[in-house]
Amino acid sequence: MYGRDPQGRLTGVLFDNALVQLQHLQVDALRADPGVISRTLEYAASVGLTTLVPVESTTVEIQFSQRLADDRPLPARLRFYIDLRNLDDAPSLLRRKGDDACKLIGMKVETDGSFGAHTAWLFENYADAPTVGFPLWTDSELREGLDRSKELGLQAAVHAIGDHAMDRVLRILESHPGAGRPR
Repeated sequence: MYGRDPQGRLTGVLFDNALVQLQHLQVDALRADPGVISRTLEYAASVGLTTLVPVESTTVEIQFSQRLADDRPLPARLRFYIDLRNLDDAPSLLRRKGDDACKLIGMKVETDGSFGAHTAWLFENYADAPTVGFPLWTDSELREGLDRSKELGLQAAVHAIGDHAMDRVLRILESHPGAGRPR
């Protein structure tokens, strides 16, 4: 979603799904400096962190990390949650058993936005804006994502901020016991 003024002109503010279109910048940065992952893990280990869990990871981020783990021992373990948008790539990212350095363990889905951006999905308008926010996925898409993540053995992590979003997610989970143990 792109921010617009009352006349409908773009304001330069990006919300929620609009940021997906910028993911190529992250990929470009990794390609330009693949050592950034190594340096991050070395720093994490130097301050006592043993495991990092990037949430909503892209396929490329996971692939770069897996290649790094194949090349040398990592100073800290990585546990990834792949974004629902990239869930179709998950089968190729699941690692062989016993590889403890770098694993895909879950799927993350955001069902609505944030309070600050007025995009969290509410039942009633925000006190300071004439909007209730909006959902980012349909009920069907959420159910399919939960089913697919369970089939793959991935824990689902569900983001729901607004009261309408939370109500919907809880209703889906109650009526859909096959979703496993989402968080």
